[in-house]
Formats: sequence, C-alpha cells, structure tokens
Amino acid sequence: MMPTIRIDDEVWRALKAQAEPFVDTPNDVLRRLLLSKTAGTTAQQQPKIAGHVQEEKRRGPKTRVDRTPESAFRIPILQALVELRGKGSVSEILKRVQRCLEGNLKPDDFKSLKSGEVRWENTVKWERKHLIDDGLLESNSGYGVWVISSRGRKYLEEHSSIP
Repeated sequence: MMPTIRIDDEVWRALKAQAEPFVDTPNDVLRRLLLSKTAGTTAQQQPKIAGHVQEEKRRGPKTRVDRTPESAFRIPILQALVELRGKGSVSEILKRVQRCLEGNLKPDDFKSLKSGEVRWENTVKWERKHLIDDGLLESNSGYGVWVISSRGRKYLEEHSSIP
C-alpha cells in the first residue's frame, strides 16, 4: 500500500509544471526532482526505493505541445456552472467555456488526440477532476452532469474579476 500525502495548491501547480501531461504521475515528477539530484546519479544508478525501480519509458520522440494549461479553464468552468444555475451537462459547459476563452486558445488546443477528442475539451475534463479533488465541484452529481459546490461559488467570488 502506498502512503498518501497532502500538498497545497501551490505545490500541486509546481508539480504539474514539471510534469509531462498524460505521461508523468506526481510520483514520477517527485522521483525525477528528488533522486536525480542525489550525488549526481543517473536514473540507472539510482537506488531502489520502496520496492520500485525507475522504469525506462517506451515512447516515441517527445514533441512539445503548446497548449492552454488546465488551470486556465478553472474560472471559465465555474462561471459556466453559475450561469447554468449551478449545474449543467458537459456539452453545455464546453460551449460556454469555449465562448469564454474564444481567441485565447492556442492552435494545438484544437488538434485531435489519439482518442479522437479535441485537446482543449479533454483538458477541460481533466480540470473538472481537479475541481472535484479541490471540493469546488460535487463528486456525486451523476453521469454527464457537473454541479458547482458552495465552496466552488466562494472560490469563484474570490478569484474572478467578473462580478
């Protein structure tokens, strides 16, 4: 069983900034940051920790994707839900978020992923997970329906420049 640690939002954002999206886990980032600095060792020389050995990732060449970060979707998602009286379907929310960020999304945001889904829509859905984890959206709202929590409304009031 793996231990659970709690980190604040600032540390979470720093971890996400160091991660390769859809590849790294928080553990991968921490391992890279903490262990690569130990006595100048390479990944192959690093000690076995808690029964785990650094595995070589088998992936193609890395290509840099210039996309809008998940955190940029946080306020637009919450605003969309408030406009929808607190709850809405995924398609309603995506329409409102797109309208809110029109002109600010990057060209790579409009590319399709291997799954066929458009990148920015997939990013919105990942940010939804983070909003649930942070208590800003309800976790038990039913399939395809997103519901803002009272904590989410308070967060929006504190972080939005729109009244």
